[in-house]
Amino acid sequence: MFTRVTREEKKVAYGFAAVMLLCILYSVAVFIGFTKGAIPSGYEPFLRIPTGSYYFWQAFFTTPVGLIGWILFAGAAQLLSRRLGGHGSFEDNLAVLGFPFILFIPLSWLPEQVMTFFPKWWTAPMWQASTPFRVGFSVAWFAVVSIIGLRQVQKLSLVRATLTILVSLFPTIGVQIAYLH
Repeated sequence: MFTRVTREEKKVAYGFAAVMLLCILYSVAVFIGFTKGAIPSGYEPFLRIPTGSYYFWQAFFTTPVGLIGWILFAGAAQLLSRRLGGHGSFEDNLAVLGFPFILFIPLSWLPEQVMTFFPKWWTAPMWQASTPFRVGFSVAWFAVVSIIGLRQVQKLSLVRATLTILVSLFPTIGVQIAYLH
């Protein structure tokens, strides 16, 4: 599947579209949350924005942060792949590593969007208990699909592709944690 994508003339556009779809959906969800009075909870983000207006501003910086995360992820994977004997291009990585972002739509965005319409459910014990599993499964699924794609385009062994993806996720997750709540 991924090999076919890398043969396309506009392959990077496919990865870009996948990332943009998720970013736009999250921007809309965050803005709806803001209009309904939702406020961030948990850790303190890098940006010192007042809690009451954080989601308003996050609606505007979700897309740039998501795009930076995607480029950083594909770039880190390219650099590490080369060190481990990979043969694919950076453009191949951008194309292939954009698609796994779509996996967050059914596993993260959709449940969170439903919760936007029922804000009192955010504090419900069932939601609180399920969140680590839902998020963990989302990230694991994302990693598995990324490993499969990277392995195909870079011609790496399973172990090298896995190592590359796991290491490449760190800067991307760091950007997400720093800016998104």
